[in-house]
Amino acid sequence: MTWDGWYSTDRAWLFSRERTHANACYLAEVLSADFIQFAGRVRSVHPLLQMWDNPGPASLLSLNALAEDIRIVEKKPDAEVVLHDLRNPDTCLAAWHTLRAAALLERAHGGRVTEFVKALNETAPDFIVDFEGLRVPVEAKLLMMSMIEEEFHRVAEETTRAIIELLKGKAEGFGVTVVLKGQPASTLTAALVSAIAELVAHWDGAPRTARTDQFNVRVEVPGLSAGMIENRLLHILMPVPSDEVIRVKSRARHASAQLRSQPDAARSGLLALGLTDRHDGTQVFATLDSAMRAGRYRGIAATLLMKSGLQLRPPVNTVVDLAEIRFNPRAEVPLNANIPLRGVGHMAVLTKAEPTHLDVPAYRHLLASGKPAAGGREGGGAFLGLNDVPRVAKDLLP
Repeated sequence: MTWDGWYSTDRAWLFSRERTHANACYLAEVLSADFIQFAGRVRSVHPLLQMWDNPGPASLLSLNALAEDIRIVEKKPDAEVVLHDLRNPDTCLAAWHTLRAAALLERAHGGRVTEFVKALNETAPDFIVDFEGLRVPVEAKLLMMSMIEEEFHRVAEETTRAIIELLKGKAEGFGVTVVLKGQPASTLTAALVSAIAELVAHWDGAPRTARTDQFNVRVEVPGLSAGMIENRLLHILMPVPSDEVIRVKSRARHASAQLRSQPDAARSGLLALGLTDRHDGTQVFATLDSAMRAGRYRGIAATLLMKSGLQLRPPVNTVVDLAEIRFNPRAEVPLNANIPLRGVGHMAVLTKAEPTHLDVPAYRHLLASGKPAAGGREGGGAFLGLNDVPRVAKDLLP
């Protein structure tokens, strides 16, 4: 079964079953049937094709939204440039972000996007928009996973396997939260497992916490699961390091140069920066504003911060775009135009929708596991849930 063959009637969806089928046919046409049916090794690592082959709510919402975004901009000159990148596993996610940014602008004001840029090198912007007769370049940049985060996930996966092995066969349910205080190393796993084993050995059902210089661990009754035995809810977290802010500055510096490079457009333009939920939008804006007030990044006339997500709860399952634009008064060509945005689903102002700053943004590696209690059945009365925890509670940091 592919993504368009899956559909649930548990609640209303932004996209009907009929629209989903139409969008699947459209994607197969605009991206080519050969690409959609590609059977090579690349299929297993291509973000779009992975989603195509894995039916479920995330695939249904994300691929429907992609189809709707492409519909909005596919007739623009040189749109094939970004569609070509969408077919490439190495550039797929960046191209997807470019399409989303262009569609946000075009859907809100028809004719806003005038063309995509067929770049001969990496110094050109991604597309051009029209603001009251002024040709303004747009550079869409997506913050991908850093090397530090990749290493975190490698160590966290190793640690998760060791914790599951430690708890195997125990009837009690355990919720384990691990907070790493710095960049992880493989040698942490043994020390972590030892600390958790000590907490479990003396556990009476009340939350227990162990603190070391390298990590903190809390063991408690797991949440979000019912009718399960051998119930495990694991959260391994690490505060996002300051290097993420440095990466934001690096993207802005390169974008400023790219926006000033288009010969037939204004020498300042719009940076559409795609963030993950590990990035604090208010902090990113503050970082960029500080540099801009000092006279840097004069090629950036305005910054559009974007986050994408899904709402899988009442009243409707839908895609969510969090977006916000702020201007740089010290840009070489300041931009004071009204720039409305419109997403395919729900939209909200980024900094108003983000969580309050009581906790700290975190990398996280999460796992829920368990099996139905006696008399239960797989997919029946038992429920196994995994609560996403994008931030570290401050009481687990010291």
